[in-house]
Amino acid sequence: SVLVVDDDLGVREALASVLRDERLIVATASNGREALELLRAGFHPNVVVLDVWMPELDGEATLAAMQAERVLEEIPVVLITAGSEKRLGAVTKRAANRIMRKPLDLEELLAAVDEHIVRDFH
Repeated sequence: SVLVVDDDLGVREALASVLRDERLIVATASNGREALELLRAGFHPNVVVLDVWMPELDGEATLAAMQAERVLEEIPVVLITAGSEKRLGAVTKRAANRIMRKPLDLEELLAAVDEHIVRDFH
């Protein structure tokens, strides 16, 4: 499963649609606060696709909150951004975390997500 977090409804729905086409279970959130509520309520996806620039609680703060909670810290995160934030290097210290630039290359995004998905072919 995948959690897509982006304040832009169009981006959020497009990403969710592409991921569902890959037969993945997808939940969405419009900001970091909503994402943390879902995660704390027990939704533990294989990977989170997380926008950096969002109102209320941005991607960097959301990731920091996840890394501060034992239950959430191991969930891999793919950060997506339209900017060129050099300061984000620290959040990618774990190999599971990646940064991807918008506009997204969907093949690259799917490959990044697929690294964390265990597929059952039975």
